[in-house]
Amino acid sequence: MIKQPSNANRPKAVNSGLVVQELENETLIYSLESHKATCLNAFSARVWRLCDGTRTVDDVTQELGLDDSGADTVALTLKKLARADLVTGFTGNAPPSGHTRRAVIHGALAVTAAIPIVTTMTIPTAVQATSGCGGEGARCGTGYAPCCNGLICRGRFTRRCRRPGDD
Repeated sequence: MIKQPSNANRPKAVNSGLVVQELENETLIYSLESHKATCLNAFSARVWRLCDGTRTVDDVTQELGLDDSGADTVALTLKKLARADLVTGFTGNAPPSGHTRRAVIHGALAVTAAIPIVTTMTIPTAVQATSGCGGEGARCGTGYAPCCNGLICRGRFTRRCRRPGDD
């Protein structure tokens, strides 16, 4: 377990400038400033929501109902959230010395059956997204530009970008 000093890190979730969409088993977060989209699995989303700037790693671990060995998994999750610019105030090292990331994840499987998953990708702006893509009715498929957002490539003989549901 990671031992935090008495003045331990107290991570705080970034909430401003974000669009958050809760789904069944994941949370999608889009940053309006950086144009990055991040997908959190249920475990990582729970950790993110508990980061209110008053809780330490140990506090979050206890709130999640994990034993002391779960603190390593929480710390790894916080490190990933910090890299994704979704928490501030966390400067802890994860995994702790003597533990590899693989060992922490293996411990997470054994103890909680939850592996922290935080996936981030940069999303192009509207102008970037429309350049180089095929609009409605444009030819698509092998050798052609991909369809613009909201359109799908369909057709039996001549594939064209169409709205979903249009046949």
